[in-house]
Amino acid sequence: MKTKDLSEIESNGRVFETKTRKAAQRVSWRTVAKRAFVIFLPLALLLGGVLGVFYSTNVKAERRITEAAESQLAELQRQTVARNFHSIVSDVMILSQQNELEEVFDGHQEAKDDLSNEFLAFSKTKRSYDQLRYLDETGMEIVRINFNEGKPGRVPEEKLQSKGKRYYFTDAFALDIGEIFVSSLDLNIVECSVIERPLKENFHPGEATFDSIWREAKGGKYAKPMIRFATPIFNSEGQKKGIVLANCFGAQLINIFNEIGQNSLGQCFLVNREGFWLKGPSGEVEWGFMQGHDKEQTVANTFPDAWRRISKEESGQFYTANGLFTFTTVYPLFEGLKTSSGSGEAFEASAKRLAAGDYYWKIVTQIQPGVLYAQRNVMACWLLMTWGLLTIIIGVSSWFLVRNKVIKKQGEEELKSLNRKIEFILGASKTGIDIIDSKFNIRYIDSARQKIYGDPTGRKCYEFFMGLDHVCPGCGAVQALETKEVIVTEEVLPRENNRPIQVTSMPFQNDEGEWLVAEVSTDITERKKAEEQIENLARFPSENPNPILRISQDGTVLYANSSSQSLLDEWGCGINELVPDFWLQVVSDVLGSNSKKNIDCKHEGRIISFEVAPISSASYVNFYGRDVTWRRENEEKLKKTLAELERFNKLMTGREKRVIEMKKEVNDLLAELSRPPQYSSVLESEKTSPSPESR
Repeated sequence: MKTKDLSEIESNGRVFETKTRKAAQRVSWRTVAKRAFVIFLPLALLLGGVLGVFYSTNVKAERRITEAAESQLAELQRQTVARNFHSIVSDVMILSQQNELEEVFDGHQEAKDDLSNEFLAFSKTKRSYDQLRYLDETGMEIVRINFNEGKPGRVPEEKLQSKGKRYYFTDAFALDIGEIFVSSLDLNIVECSVIERPLKENFHPGEATFDSIWREAKGGKYAKPMIRFATPIFNSEGQKKGIVLANCFGAQLINIFNEIGQNSLGQCFLVNREGFWLKGPSGEVEWGFMQGHDKEQTVANTFPDAWRRISKEESGQFYTANGLFTFTTVYPLFEGLKTSSGSGEAFEASAKRLAAGDYYWKIVTQIQPGVLYAQRNVMACWLLMTWGLLTIIIGVSSWFLVRNKVIKKQGEEELKSLNRKIEFILGASKTGIDIIDSKFNIRYIDSARQKIYGDPTGRKCYEFFMGLDHVCPGCGAVQALETKEVIVTEEVLPRENNRPIQVTSMPFQNDEGEWLVAEVSTDITERKKAEEQIENLARFPSENPNPILRISQDGTVLYANSSSQSLLDEWGCGINELVPDFWLQVVSDVLGSNSKKNIDCKHEGRIISFEVAPISSASYVNFYGRDVTWRRENEEKLKKTLAELERFNKLMTGREKRVIEMKKEVNDLLAELSRPPQYSSVLESEKTSPSPESR
């Protein structure tokens, strides 16, 4: 059959196949879409419901965790402030009980110096007090220690001042023995009722000492927050002789408050009983009760709804439009401590006296809505993306699941067709395929051989094929499993009249990781016949028309018949000379394996097939050559013809006339090769088919 005819048939077949496939796709797409939607919709809704429940549960859990964390944080800040106050009170009581005070009352200068040294050492050790002072009953400073920005020192007597008109002196001096006065937390005021500011040479924001003293206030200016602790002192006769006064840095308390507040998701505020910010959202709104500050800057004006509840309750937690508020009340004073409302002016009297229970601050934390809902918004976006991705996966999976079911029958029929083609190829080429495991159990055998040997289930390969009760000597499967490489061996099949075969053993792993061996058995009957002919011819080497050579282990030509001369000329060597490196390597390989080897080479337009036979005992090999040009060319023609036949068979199944013509051509080629016809039915059909003339 001409190639042009095959091309036309193939083209027509492709057109028909394309039209058929498109028609099938139109039908199957509708069917697949309907069936896939039935699977997809409930799964997508179920997934959405599950993710919705997951979101709701996590939002509630997150809310409870946040509320609990803020409550614990506020309580920790409350306890810290109370402990800080108790520590300062203990310090003041220690200072008021110095032994030197009694001698100072009597006017001893040496005792005054000793008292100053005691106060100075205390200031250096604690580093928490701006001033430590002893004031007499008139309010005159007798001893004063200034912290001096981290360098404590005693103030000379000529610079001591009278503080008799300050509210903290009058309030403290009015107390009884054992009672302690605590001022409000405010900004320190110096002479002329001016809020104290840091000196230029001491202005170092960011340094530990500076930040423990100063805080940024309104207008970006720094001020010194202060709490004053004082207690009256008495002589041995019970007469009141003045007060001991300690000015404590309020910035240190606020810094500790801020450090704890860093664990909050929002902001932490410290507010006095009137609702003024002691530590607020910024320095601009703090200390509104002080001179020169905005008295409208209160919690009540900033968060009116929240303050109405905070001011009336001890502690609590609630939500407003401004977010989550958590608050608690800290009472830093305990029994024996007295206080007053204080004053924003230097020489103004306190508005009123306060009991310990009336001196309190409010600790408030606020998480703004944007922060409060940020995490749940992220979770919602993540869950929506997850739902979208999973619904796509479900949709695609449903589509392919249904599609696979729809085309399953078509795939099964194609598989059957493929098996038939494989059987045809294996039968035509006299090739067999089997798969065995590491225990020599047969896992698979081609149908053609199964017809000859029967059912291999539960059988060992050596017993099934060879009739042995043990592993075949030199078994290629054993070597393949050991080396994990392809092994080629030769066997004889006793149950097929000792038909010789070449077995190619190929190791591989299945999906479970188990090592198996695929054995491809190729018929080598013709090759064996050729080898026998070569052996017969080798008996008469000098008269043999084919080249025969003998080459030693080191590559020296020991013998060559006359037919080998042209080959030696091509190799560039002669008797007792070395052959080229390629042939030397062949000699080494054959002697090393002690097994025959067949090699084809081209010479003067011909193909010479050498059988290289080792003579290990004499350390040389014999080369028996044979001209196989005609055979190779006809084998190539046969392969091409079989390929054309296979191609034709795929395209024109059912076209009997074309098949008969192809079979006839195959029979003709086989006749040229002196082989029996492959298709006897062709001859019969030619005899019975009427001629074109008779029809």
